[in-house]
Amino acid sequence: MDCLEKYMKPQVSEKFFNVTRPLDYETQRYYILTARAQDGGGQASTVRVYFNVLDVNDNAPEGKLQTKKALDRETQSFYNLVITVNDLAPPPMTRFTSTAQVSVILLDVNDCPPTFTSQKMTYIQENTPVDTVIFNAKAADADSGPNSYHRTIDGDVRLVGELDREELSNYTLTVVATDKGEPPLSSTMDVTMMVLDVNDNTPSFSQNIYDIEIEENTLTGTDIIQVYASDADVGTNGQIRFSISGGNTNSDFRIDLVTGVISVAKQLDREARSSYSLVVQAADRGSSPRVDQATVNIVLLDVNDRSPEFELSPYTVNVRENMENLPKNILQVSVFVFSLLSTHSMKFKAL
Repeated sequence: MDCLEKYMKPQVSEKFFNVTRPLDYETQRYYILTARAQDGGGQASTVRVYFNVLDVNDNAPEGKLQTKKALDRETQSFYNLVITVNDLAPPPMTRFTSTAQVSVILLDVNDCPPTFTSQKMTYIQENTPVDTVIFNAKAADADSGPNSYHRTIDGDVRLVGELDREELSNYTLTVVATDKGEPPLSSTMDVTMMVLDVNDNTPSFSQNIYDIEIEENTLTGTDIIQVYASDADVGTNGQIRFSISGGNTNSDFRIDLVTGVISVAKQLDREARSSYSLVVQAADRGSSPRVDQATVNIVLLDVNDRSPEFELSPYTVNVRENMENLPKNILQVSVFVFSLLSTHSMKFKAL
């Protein structure tokens, strides 16, 4: 017998092969043995014997649980499965069945960056004190545990310097939120901060003094000069309204409150008043209006609009007859002149 006789040993007297240890189809499915017989005279013969191991239904079914598609803990973090398996041994009544309840808990991986939940625009007045909280950044993370923690203690954005809307009216801040996963994930958000105007600028005239000369016979309603003023503020804080606050006691002039155009309001008379010094005011429309002033000097130019007047009318003179040493002055007349132009071209003529 060869080495396989450790599994089967022939009984010489009974002529049988006996199984000496359990066989397992799943381990080895067949055996090949060589049997040798020898008589007492030394004659021998051999035969090869093939043993096929037949399978029996001695193993409960086993299987692998696999995923059919990608899992997402943030969508569903827990599964409770009931699994039933059976073999296909014939006949059906000999089949084995196994049932198990499997709880599947999905462990988090850092696959979700933080997402911001706060608004992307904020407004702040330009006179806001330094160290004021002007914006609170808020973010959420769908991951759990350290993967969702943020490195910042809070999301408060504070003002560290004074603002001036007239220099810069808006800012764009880039806020970063970072979790503590390995590796960490980050998200950024641009926040637009609009600086709101306050009435901190006074209107300013383009010049402090305006000088103009006009003829005294300028018609009523004639525009004679336009004053200009500007205000760096915006909205009602930057809207300017003009007025005459002094030097216009008789209301001889008026000003357009929007355009600043000054015009003649009444008939002028240089002989009654030869010059004006108007105080013009520019005020904004803020809740506490700010004001600037300028002076408009107006000089009336004379026109020959009145005839000279004799001091007496008529004059009576007594003259002796037969006067000698002629010509001789017998009368001096006085004339009132109301026009400056007449003093340079006064002529007398006897009619």
